[in-house]
Amino acid sequence: MEWLIKALYLCGGAMTMSLQNIYKKAYKNNALFFFSLCTSLFAFAVFIFASGFKFSFEKGIVLYALLFGVLFSVCTITLTLAINVGNLALSGLIISFSLILPTLYGIFFLNNPVSAPFFIGLFLLAVSLFFVNLGGKKVKKKTEHAGGKKTNAKWLVLILVAAICNGACSIVQTAFQTAYDYNYKSEFMIVALAFSCIVLFLASIIAERGKIRQSVGQAFVFGGASGIMSGLLNLFVMLSISIMPAAVVFPVIAGGSLIPTFFIAVVFFKEKYSVLQWVGYATGLISVVLLNL
Repeated sequence: MEWLIKALYLCGGAMTMSLQNIYKKAYKNNALFFFSLCTSLFAFAVFIFASGFKFSFEKGIVLYALLFGVLFSVCTITLTLAINVGNLALSGLIISFSLILPTLYGIFFLNNPVSAPFFIGLFLLAVSLFFVNLGGKKVKKKTEHAGGKKTNAKWLVLILVAAICNGACSIVQTAFQTAYDYNYKSEFMIVALAFSCIVLFLASIIAERGKIRQSVGQAFVFGGASGIMSGLLNLFVMLSISIMPAAVVFPVIAGGSLIPTFFIAVVFFKEKYSVLQWVGYATGLISVVLLNL
C-alpha cells in the first residue's frame, strides 16, 4: 500500500507541475501582477482547505515562509512571461532541470545516495541545453506566429531567473521540512502564500491599475487554475519528501511533467521545433530519468 501512496504523490506532482504551466501559457492579457496575485490566492486557498482549518503556529517558520514567498512570487511572474514569449515545452524543460538544485541539496546536505547514472544525467543535461539553444537559433521567424518562437535573449533571461527561483523554492521547502521534522506543512505554505499575495496585490495596484478591469476574467480563470495546480504541486512535493528522499522526489516529478507538457504544446498550442530542439528535448527527458537512478 505504501508504494501506491508514493506513486500517487509523484504522479500528482508531475501532472500538476505540467498543468500549472499550461494555464500560464493560456493567459494572454497584460496585467501580469494581477494574474500572479490570482495564482497565489488560489494556491493559498488550497492549503487553507488542506489544513482542515486547524493551525498550529511556530514562529520559527516565518523566516522560511517569507523567503519562499518572495521566491514564489518572482518565479510566478518570470515563468509566466517566459512561457508567453517563448515555447511552452522548452520552458517546461528548463524548469524541470531547475529541480536538480534541491536534488543536489539532498545529496550534499542530507546525505541522500548518489549513483553513476546521476553523473551521466548531468552530462546529458548539458547536452540537452546545448541542442535546445543551438536549435532555437535555427527556427525561422515565420513560425513565431504559431507559437514556435525561437530561443531569444529575453526568454533565456526570464526562464533562467524562473528556474533558479523554482529550484530555490524547493530547497527552502526541503530545509524547512527537515528542520521541523516534517510538521507545519500547511502553516508554512499559508504564511508564505499570504505574504506573496500581499506583495503582488501592492504591485498590481501600483503598476496595473488601468489594466486590471479588462484582465479580471482571464486572470481569475487561468490564474486561478494555475494557482490550484501550484498549490497541489507544493502539497504533493511536501508530502513526498516526508516519506521519500529529495533526490528521488524532484527528478521523478520533473521528468514526469515533461511528457504531457510537450504533448499539449505541440497538439494544442501548435508549437514548432527544429530537429535539434527535438533532439535536445528527448535528451533532456533521458537526463531527468537518469538523474533519478
